[in-house]
Amino acid sequence: MPPLTQGREVRAQQVLPQGHATKPPARLTEATLVKKLEEAGIGRPSTYASILGTIVDRGYVWKRGNELVPTFTAFAVTDLLEQHFGKLVDLKFTARMEDELDEIADGGRDSVGYLASFYRGEQGEVGLAQQVEDKVEEIPFPAIAIGNDPESGEPVVVRVGRFGTYVQRGAGGVGNTASIPDDVPPADLTVEAAIAAIVKKSSGPVVVGKDPQTGREVTLRSGRFGTYLEVAQTEAEIAAEEKPRRTSLPDDVDQAAVTQADVDALLSLPRTIGAHPETKEDIVVALGRYGAFLRCGKETRNVERWRDGVTMELDAALALLAQPKLRGRRGQQATVRTPLREFGALEGAAGPVSIFDGKYGVYASDGTTNATLPKGTDPKEITADEVMGFLRVRMAAAPKPKRGKPGRGGAKKAAAPKKAAAPKAEKAETPKADDGKKPAKKAAKKPAKKPAAKKD
Repeated sequence: MPPLTQGREVRAQQVLPQGHATKPPARLTEATLVKKLEEAGIGRPSTYASILGTIVDRGYVWKRGNELVPTFTAFAVTDLLEQHFGKLVDLKFTARMEDELDEIADGGRDSVGYLASFYRGEQGEVGLAQQVEDKVEEIPFPAIAIGNDPESGEPVVVRVGRFGTYVQRGAGGVGNTASIPDDVPPADLTVEAAIAAIVKKSSGPVVVGKDPQTGREVTLRSGRFGTYLEVAQTEAEIAAEEKPRRTSLPDDVDQAAVTQADVDALLSLPRTIGAHPETKEDIVVALGRYGAFLRCGKETRNVERWRDGVTMELDAALALLAQPKLRGRRGQQATVRTPLREFGALEGAAGPVSIFDGKYGVYASDGTTNATLPKGTDPKEITADEVMGFLRVRMAAAPKPKRGKPGRGGAKKAAAPKKAAAPKAEKAETPKADDGKKPAKKAAKKPAKKPAAKKD
């Protein structure tokens, strides 16, 4: 900097605005949640797995990668408990209960008496039964406020009903409610998005095309599980309460630009590709909530792009089914890739041979053995003999089973031969006693020892 003196006027040569936004804290994962429970003294190592399983099974959270994303159900239940049963969800109360349950497990406290006092109360403390009876009438239907309608000023809330989560404006009723997909995080639902969902539902379904089979209108609708297409029903089908024909709208299809070609492709699923040559079971490609997949009996495989399933042939389906059903850390099925090239059945292969583009490069597979191809290999130019050569090398280099240590899951020591049992001495007949009592058993006499040989 140049030499400066007090009182000297300094002019700014340039002023640049800089923006900075704080990031919200990261969502909890299973590991960080267990750490939080440990710090609060809640749960035990033997119960952490069941706690995590319960909050997922009851719909309090859903997993997005490693994150545990809370649902509106979790917010509604938490709000109800904190307002009306605050003591039961207090961390200190829960931690103290854990200690008391440990005393029961150790035999220092009676379980029946403890449960009776908790439910009915004792020594001036109101039990759970009385709390519920006193508050059941005053507990309102749970609602999570998210803001007010900018035009009408009416409150906009989220409620959890019998058929899922929905957003409500004002007092509700026709034209003021709309369903919310289950996979929408509460933090992402703004007032604008909620109003847009209500307006979209009140305006009715949008006609996007016609069913290629029946010629009926196909409409675009939104429901609990996202956006979907629905084929119009006849009056007879409606009277018979038949379920309408529906199919999910994939994420890569723009809701505002659904074409007749998209409708034709989506309504062609599910389709039967053919029968498996070995099991004779039908191979069906269908579109589910999480994308397209193949199904053959109890076997399923994910299809990476749903449009591939519309034109998939039997050979390609067999190649997908021949791939091992891999599972990730959380037991989720790994997505099976579409083959770059297919060779079919080759001599020496365990199944149909295909070439795939994997995470670590191009590789060949027969469903049992995978062989990485050299860098720069063109899948279109490689021959079947060359592919089998790489697979045979990989088969020959298969790792041998490790020899484990005895007692640690490895090879066990051979059991020592058992000694032959000595012949049992025959029991001597014992005359019955005159008083009718059973005579005492006599100990078997030990054989007399042989006299030691005399020394010369």
